Amino acid sequence: MKNENKPITKKYDVTIVGAGPAGCTAAYELGKEFKVLLIDKGEIPQDKPCGGLLCEEAIEIVKRMGMPKSVLSSPPTLVLEFVDWDNHLAIRTKKEFWNIERKNFSSWLIGRLPPTVTIMPQTTVEDINPMDKGDIEIITGNPNLRINTKYLIGADGALSVVRRKTMNSKSNLYALYQIVVMDNTLDGSLYFIYDKTITQSFYSWMIPKNNSVVIGTKFEKYKNSYNLETSLKKISKEFSIKGRIVKKESHPVRIIKDINEIEYGVGNILLIGEAAGFISPSSGEGISYALESGLAAAQAIKTNTGSLASTYYKLCKDIRQRLSSRLNKSQIIFDAKTRKDYLKVMEK
Repeated sequence: MKNENKPITKKYDVTIVGAGPAGCTAAYELGKEFKVLLIDKGEIPQDKPCGGLLCEEAIEIVKRMGMPKSVLSSPPTLVLEFVDWDNHLAIRTKKEFWNIERKNFSSWLIGRLPPTVTIMPQTTVEDINPMDKGDIEIITGNPNLRINTKYLIGADGALSVVRRKTMNSKSNLYALYQIVVMDNTLDGSLYFIYDKTITQSFYSWMIPKNNSVVIGTKFEKYKNSYNLETSLKKISKEFSIKGRIVKKESHPVRIIKDINEIEYGVGNILLIGEAAGFISPSSGEGISYALESGLAAAQAIKTNTGSLASTYYKLCKDIRQRLSSRLNKSQIIFDAKTRKDYLKVMEK
């Protein structure tokens, strides 16, 4: 008698867990040559709580990718201004960012994927098992579905299941962004705010986006000493923001404190984006690293002639160098004394 409860096994060349910028970029590049599965535990396209800013490195990549103007928010370009209340400084820089609508960005990344990429939303990964001939079995939250894949890419963010299941990671570097969106309008500046009474070892930010302003900060997940309401109250008072709160959002991030904390992968498994630890320690910016590491992982699989993780590690050289620079910067900018001189150099 046929066993009707036996799960169906679907086979792919590459399975990517996580449909954010890192996963979508890798899927696009690999989908040209391989049968690719892109899965995510949530809805696709994603609408991740995020400041929605593209830095210089990210801008150069999305220009080459042909990002349409419909992805941009209003105002589309923002100039960075540092506000250092510890040192009584307000410095407007020449540094510009593109201001994006995160869900529109995700929709564009998904929409450009080739037909060889299968998209599977609301699919969780419960376990990952090695198989014969180097293949990998993925047990999903659907008892009727299992996945057999040659390559596995973990693009599933700070709390990466792929990383935890395959590398026994027990990192305590998780932090939580809290973002409050208020019905209000600012000018064409975005603000990085430093104040030890409200931001602890990081900074707060304020970003105009259409008819609202995003106010946010970071605090350690396991140190529940930060009071978001205190930060919101002080920033609102200083900038005369009187609009109503539209929504509150949060999501975890994994910010490295040492370059050796980055995890690249093992065997036929690679980690990209925040799953690997690719996020700026000085600003929390992660989109540029997501795009870069997604491209690097795709190239590593396409050109793999030996150790996949070793090939990927070499291709991530520029990412490591930039992260090392940001680690050094974080030591300077999160100390009120050294930050004062640093910011004065940034001034026009």
